[in-house]
Amino acid sequence: MRNKVSQVLFMLMLLFVHVQGQNNGNVNGKVDEMTLEFGGFGGFSQYYGDISDKNYFQKFSGETRPSFGFFGRFHFNDKHGIGIGFNRIAHYSRKDNYANGNPLNNEFSGNSNAFFLHSYLNMSNLFWGASDRKVSLYGTLGLGYNSWQSTRKNTQTGNIIIDYANAAANNLRSEAFYFPAAIGIKYRITPSLSVFAEGMFSTLISDDIDYYRDGYQYDVLVQTHLGLSYRLPLNAPAPRQATTKRTQTNQPRRAVAAPIYVIDYEKFPVSPGDRVPQQQLPILEPPKQTEIIVPQSQPVSTDVEFRVQIYAASRKISNPQGLFKNIQFESPIEENVANGLYRYSTGSFRTYSEAEAYAKRLQSRGIHDAFVVAYRNNVRIPLTSEMKRR
Repeated sequence: MRNKVSQVLFMLMLLFVHVQGQNNGNVNGKVDEMTLEFGGFGGFSQYYGDISDKNYFQKFSGETRPSFGFFGRFHFNDKHGIGIGFNRIAHYSRKDNYANGNPLNNEFSGNSNAFFLHSYLNMSNLFWGASDRKVSLYGTLGLGYNSWQSTRKNTQTGNIIIDYANAAANNLRSEAFYFPAAIGIKYRITPSLSVFAEGMFSTLISDDIDYYRDGYQYDVLVQTHLGLSYRLPLNAPAPRQATTKRTQTNQPRRAVAAPIYVIDYEKFPVSPGDRVPQQQLPILEPPKQTEIIVPQSQPVSTDVEFRVQIYAASRKISNPQGLFKNIQFESPIEENVANGLYRYSTGSFRTYSEAEAYAKRLQSRGIHDAFVVAYRNNVRIPLTSEMKRR
């Protein structure tokens, strides 16, 4: 009966993830970017069951054991994914007395090998809107198969009461399905590399992991992990050639490119002469077909024009305004192409101080990466300390 229930729950979970992936794969004409994610994790585990009577913090006095593993995950979009993984879990606990005070004097130790499937949900993108944020909250829910080798001893005599070698003869199991559920926080170091911390609550559909049946019929493992993951895009199309004018056409909309982080050296207080030559980005003439929209109220300087960059991508964005819903701009969003990179900026200012003030206003509205850049004849140039004094 338990196996049938587990199989039904597993099929429902797969169906839910598949439907969510299809429902979110094409929204408002945008095709979500699919990625593969690989990672590893390590930390400690705690056992909660019949041979256990301590809480989470009390178990740090000697009832924690190592836990580590790895996983692979397919992301349908920026919210949903599904994956597989392996977890090696060590567990230990000791219980000297029954709840009524009578002596028990039992000690339990063992190891588990757990294989699991899981669904993934980026809760930050789900509840607060899709964004290229550095910190995100996520959760996973899965179904796995856990096999263990445990030993139960008498703490007074040191004698083995029962272990995995004779568990079957005593009608005790050494494997079972289990449900791992986790919640964690992820910090993105680069567009592909992230670190994460998570807490996992694993419920075994068995009361036999400590080879002792008493009380609650399901044993529980609680794990705390730190990990590192790497994401690999799957459906990133090649850059599209820019048209002569950014006008509205009847052509079908292309996929919205995922943002990338570009090292903009002028953001740092380093003069051009102090920079390492091989780190500098070469300045190329932009394509002549790119049209620059200049607000009439703020004419471009004949020398240097200051703008506020708000976005950069390796592919052309058909509707940049759509990336910033509910954010007000005083000037049109302009596109500039160089070295295969599409930069999007807004505003046109004669002085650095005016551009800086506008950048701060955009940051307060939610575009936290907005910063000032400089152009001459529509060509991106390094921002020097002399320009900042204008």
